Amino acid sequence: MLKKKSKKNKIIFRVIFSLIFISLSWGLGIALATANSVINIINDSSDEKFSITSISDIKKAVNTIQEIRNPLEETLNILVMGSDISYYRGKVIEDAPTRTDTMIFVNINPSKKQINMLSIPRDTRILIPGKNYYDKINSAYAIGGEQLARQVVSNLVGMPIHHYVILKVNALINIIDILGGIEIDVEKDMKYKDDTAKLYIDLKKGKQLLDGKKAHAYVRFRHDEIGDIGRVQRQQKFINALTLKLMNPTIFTKIPELVKEVKKNLITDMSYSKMLKIAYFAKNLERENIKMVMLPGEFYNRHGISYWKIDEYNFKELINERFPESIYADKNIDNINNFSDIEKRKYKITVLNGSDIPRLAAKTSRYLRDNGWIVWSVGESKEKVNKTKIIIQTGKEKPAQFLKNDLQIPVELVNASIGDLYTDYTIIVGKDFSDYLISKQEQIIDVSSNKLRKN
Repeated sequence: MLKKKSKKNKIIFRVIFSLIFISLSWGLGIALATANSVINIINDSSDEKFSITSISDIKKAVNTIQEIRNPLEETLNILVMGSDISYYRGKVIEDAPTRTDTMIFVNINPSKKQINMLSIPRDTRILIPGKNYYDKINSAYAIGGEQLARQVVSNLVGMPIHHYVILKVNALINIIDILGGIEIDVEKDMKYKDDTAKLYIDLKKGKQLLDGKKAHAYVRFRHDEIGDIGRVQRQQKFINALTLKLMNPTIFTKIPELVKEVKKNLITDMSYSKMLKIAYFAKNLERENIKMVMLPGEFYNRHGISYWKIDEYNFKELINERFPESIYADKNIDNINNFSDIEKRKYKITVLNGSDIPRLAAKTSRYLRDNGWIVWSVGESKEKVNKTKIIIQTGKEKPAQFLKNDLQIPVELVNASIGDLYTDYTIIVGKDFSDYLISKQEQIIDVSSNKLRKN
């Protein structure tokens, strides 16, 4: 009898979970409109049928909603991992220990109203605790499961890992299809074939709407000159696009299907209520307060094996700025409070022309050098923009504010490592900055003319 009651309570909670998620995110009206489809999903996946008719059940739902709506107070650190597939003689081995395909450290900071994500390349060279040897970080999960993976990442960032989330390898496919696809500007043609893994990638360059299979192919592709690092950049680009998609009202009625799909493809030690509390917190954040960065480093070869070697100096700077609660953070570091405090020549900039205006990148480079900045490289952008954007590649956000001020126009700050791998900032220059340069030149001409008239 107790078993039966417990089972029913679980079913009730799953229904309430789905309804709460909808009502918290997009309002009670939508929740009621989709309630029937939510219940159908639960009934389809359970032996015991259920419908919401009980006053006591409704009271439970209201109490749960209130709890989730209460402000998130404590900082949470979550390790998100994407599982790979194990094979033996060409066949998939179910539930076998695997190397992680993706590792992202997520720091949720309610006091700052921020979420900071650190993408950790799978080839990062790291000391494996208890083994006294170095290996690629993606081996940790295969060697010691989620506990060792958490310990390795905790040692890396100097912060505790409170929870973990594991996404199954094909999780994205159905989720993106339910969302109706996702728009991505594919930066180049991508082609790869792996019959064993049943992975077939054939993407063409250009802005397009990717279905689930193509989106999955996009985030998994790593067969180019920068390998896994290029994939990390694509994953961050994908997360940006997914964030925009989730803000679109057209997906509201698709929430029940998404709940069902996420449940099938997620392994975690978090309760549904905690996940909903985090979702409610994230929903109310400004988009610019969801920040991503890649672990700073460089390609490194040792005994014929390719690694990503951590850049300790830049990682320390990143820790100080993005993760000040880390035990590695310098608690006595001075803040950059005014323009004179910044040493501009410490930072490298790439300038790319995102317009159809000839030589705009070169003109912008000259302008920045005149203002004391170091321009490392100049080129043409694969992405065309009207509004100039600054990509904060290495997570150094405070100096970026001064760079933004020097450009003298409203620019978009992009907190993601999707720019030039070898510089701190990538500026993609749009027509708006060309207009500024023209107006500035006209002002100089007017001043000169006035001086001549006076003489």
